[in-house]
Amino acid sequence: MDTFLFLNNKPVRAKIIDYSLQGIGAFIFDVPLLPKGALVHSDNPLLSCPGEIIRAEKAGSGLMVGIKKKGDIKGSIKDYRLSDTLIGLQRSQLTGPLKFISGDITKSIFIRNGEMIFSASSLEQDRLGDMLMQKGRITDIQYNNAVTEMKKTGQRLGQVLVRLRYITHEELYNAVRHHVEKIILSLFGFEDGLFEFIEYRLPVKEIITLKMSTANLIYHGIKSINDFNILRKDMPPMQTALHFSSDPADLYQNIILDQAGKKVISCIDNNASIKDIIQSTKLDRLEVLKTVCALLNARIISLAQDLDLPEELIKDFIEEIVEDSGPVMDPGVRKLMEDMYRRYENLGYYGVLGVKENASPHEIKRAYYKTAKQFHPDMHFLFADDSLKKKLSTIFAYSYEAYSTLLNPQKRREYDRTISLKATGI
Repeated sequence: MDTFLFLNNKPVRAKIIDYSLQGIGAFIFDVPLLPKGALVHSDNPLLSCPGEIIRAEKAGSGLMVGIKKKGDIKGSIKDYRLSDTLIGLQRSQLTGPLKFISGDITKSIFIRNGEMIFSASSLEQDRLGDMLMQKGRITDIQYNNAVTEMKKTGQRLGQVLVRLRYITHEELYNAVRHHVEKIILSLFGFEDGLFEFIEYRLPVKEIITLKMSTANLIYHGIKSINDFNILRKDMPPMQTALHFSSDPADLYQNIILDQAGKKVISCIDNNASIKDIIQSTKLDRLEVLKTVCALLNARIISLAQDLDLPEELIKDFIEEIVEDSGPVMDPGVRKLMEDMYRRYENLGYYGVLGVKENASPHEIKRAYYKTAKQFHPDMHFLFADDSLKKKLSTIFAYSYEAYSTLLNPQKRREYDRTISLKATGI
């Protein structure tokens, strides 16, 4: 996307390469040098507030730069995909409310350490009591009685409904979860409006907290859209071949696929196009397109192919993701994670990946994917408390550091020299 950036109020021509909530990556034309820390601004909505140059590399006659926003995280719903926003907040592990305003409608997602835990809406039909009445779980009289009790006691509706024995604790939990998910899923149909994230510590005692998979909500949120015009902007040409993401952070997420998702996933082989998949699955065309859009937004699949991605890993992934078995966390697995966290630095790059010092690039890559999957924070989000999640994130990041170092011949030689000197006590 071509745009203009302003450096010291002077416009320079630039091309935005990628973007996130935190900033943009861009190529600036005909600028030979730019110091880190330099401030820039732009009229482009992807950089709606001042930004700071945090990375600048010479590239031809210009510069490749990374620009970090300095203001609040906010923007137009038209300019940022909701999936990118949710994934960006998740991986930044930020805490606070994410508010969406479209016309006179306001909806909010409450996020703690990157995970969605609650939601709220200004729409009457989105209220918990109205939803329970619509589903026939409570009557009008019971609802009115509960509202009267709420005013007397100051308790929340759910607490009153349980105390009056109109619903059980289990029914309340399931109803709240469905209610929260319904509000979040409805946001994927928003075409216009604004969003804003304000980082601050949430009043946990005042908010019912749920654990919900970001990738899973993105997938099913996109699948809930029936207007193809909304999906069209994210849909690649029908002849496009689909590939699995080569980034374990994207590939190994917690997601439960519907039958269409399992069929589409089973057809992806680095050669099959979207058109081929429609023919192979014999599914409705719109259903396949919605599924492909959902998988792309969740970043499970990609349009870019990694030729070095081990085929056996892909086969294992397909077999696992099409199974219906849910995540499991037994005491032995937790002990393994805690033990790895205590030892990962002493193990070093080879040890954390579980390979020998003469391991081939193929062996290193396979070991990295195995380790990344085992310690991916998202794979265990239902069971991991905040402390364990941070430990898993640390192991995951160190595994990537080991992988990227050992696959780079020069960096690997330098690392080998370093551990050799340590071994000799120098």
